[in-house]
Amino acid sequence: MQAFNRDKDVMRLNRMFQDSSILEIVGVERKETRHSKFLRWLFKVPEINTVSNYSPIMHLLDVLVRRDEEQNNVLDDELKESVITRHSSIRIDDVNLEFPTKGLTVSGKEGRIDIYIKASDLSSGKHIHICIENKVYSDEHDNQTWKYYAYMTGDTEYLKKQDIGSTLKGYQCPTNKDDITLFVFLTPTPEYTMKDKDSLKRMCDCDKFVHVNYQDIVSEILEPLVLDDATPQAVKEKIGQYICTLGILGSTFAEEKAKGGKSKNEEDNASVTAMAAGTELLCLSKQVYERYEDLLSEIIYSKDESVLGNFKKNHRDFISKTLYITMLAEEDERKYFDKQMMTLRVNDKNNNYLVRYRGRYRIFSQKEFAIEFAKLYCEKKFIFPINDAQKAVDQLNYDFRKVKGATNKNNLFTTYPVLPLYDCVANPSVFFANNIWGTGAYLKKLEDFIGKQQIVSTEDFEIIRN
Repeated sequence: MQAFNRDKDVMRLNRMFQDSSILEIVGVERKETRHSKFLRWLFKVPEINTVSNYSPIMHLLDVLVRRDEEQNNVLDDELKESVITRHSSIRIDDVNLEFPTKGLTVSGKEGRIDIYIKASDLSSGKHIHICIENKVYSDEHDNQTWKYYAYMTGDTEYLKKQDIGSTLKGYQCPTNKDDITLFVFLTPTPEYTMKDKDSLKRMCDCDKFVHVNYQDIVSEILEPLVLDDATPQAVKEKIGQYICTLGILGSTFAEEKAKGGKSKNEEDNASVTAMAAGTELLCLSKQVYERYEDLLSEIIYSKDESVLGNFKKNHRDFISKTLYITMLAEEDERKYFDKQMMTLRVNDKNNNYLVRYRGRYRIFSQKEFAIEFAKLYCEKKFIFPINDAQKAVDQLNYDFRKVKGATNKNNLFTTYPVLPLYDCVANPSVFFANNIWGTGAYLKKLEDFIGKQQIVSTEDFEIIRN
């Protein structure tokens, strides 16, 4: 611990975490519209948006081609080749925010495309349309991405195929047959999730969108511009301030939650978020984490309330930020989820399990832990899935109560079905309010059962950390 306190890299990293950007100072560092406005400025400022191989639009197309190959391959092969070979000469014609889907409504509502870039390929003579749905603290709603795809392409029949009700009144498609139209879903999602097709599908309904994260914007668009000698110093300074803004962690999640905002990501519960990090911040965070990984694990998972507990309390903010920054570009699945668990723990979110589930790592809440195991247990026992959570856990409970050692007269499992497992976990107010065992004792029994039963193998369900 003394070495940690004296480490120059730790002190330098802490100073970087405490740095403030202009957007943070005025309290809008997580406002989605502010980030959209910066991106409009980025793609319109004339000093850097010349027709060249190193313009922001060419960097963006590079990102789209790479992400598309990792994800769903929806981009035109001819476009990919022209971007890779730099056969294209792209000129930006206009950039609009909140571009309305005039004449096309879904569920009675018109849509507004967050960022709409209209460009021309001077080499081929084709028009290029880039639609960016920018999500910072909100989820997709009202079938937004399907609506934007149908509006920009004229493929309104696709909405009918997806069983999405739409209305056309005075609608005119803004693109022509030979135009190139690209769809981008921009989020602060960490790197590992960007390569998880199931997670991407949950974030964005329409499979025609290419997912890009803010780390891509920093690493492949903004930082190359800062390093480019042709970029004016005043522009570099603005970009530097913006990169600083993206690396800020913390306090605004609670504000968004209070306003009714929601997030699907479990890590948001830790109230520690960063949208992206510059290379210096990212590399320094990774160096510090790797140097002190054993110490940090001992501190976070230890139940010692004296020295380790006080150290954790005094360094909680720094440790949380270091962990979250290292997750931004983490590509190894096990390491990513280990850091995610540590981030939850250091913020006193202890009621989670890291599980290898059907060959993939997952973090489950206590409720999810019991119910997902119950479903899998029944599927393996009866050779067909039971999707009804209560039926699955009732069956598990029937077998669970017969575990050797469950003989205490007050034991839950000798009084079945008075307090079924479903009520204990899915409805904690029923069970834990009675304080029959308490959370730890109950879940320990379930863990023991999982270890003893012979129906579900560790290949399908293995507790990695609790």
